[in-house]
Amino acid sequence: MILARQTVGASAGNMICVSNVVAAAATVAMIGCEGLLIRQLLLPTAYYAIGTAVIGYFLI
Repeated sequence: MILARQTVGASAGNMICVSNVVAAAATVAMIGCEGLLIRQLLLPTAYYAIGTAVIGYFLI
C-alpha cells in the first residue's frame, strides 16, 4: 500500500516536473509558455494527489 501511494505521488510530481513541461512545450511549439502550462496543471495535480491521499488514508 505504501509503495503504491509512493508511485502515485511520483507520478503527480512528474506532471509538473519542469523538464517534462519544457519537453512537452517544445514538442507542440509552445516555447515560452511553460509557466502557463504549469499553472494549468496545478489543479489537476492537486486533485490527483489529494484524492490519492484520501483514498489511501481510508484504506489503511
